[in-house]
Amino acid sequence: MRVACVAYATEQGIGRLAKDFYDNGIITDPIINLHTDNPNHAEWYPPGTPWFRHGTGVMPLEVTDRIEQCDVLLAFEN
Repeated sequence: MRVACVAYATEQGIGRLAKDFYDNGIITDPIINLHTDNPNHAEWYPPGTPWFRHGTGVMPLEVTDRIEQCDVLLAFEN
């Protein structure tokens, strides 16, 4: 089963929670929501992990394709 999750990749609560879920195999397909204030850690996830910047009104095709390829979309409060 493939599990996508849109989350921050930052050293804060939700970002660390998503990384822990990924490290433990619960999230299989991370999608990075770039944080505007805190440093982002794209290196936590595999090369080619899709990303976007919330609030731009643009959702890259790579993000929507990744979500459609998965069985579950896990959502943390964001």
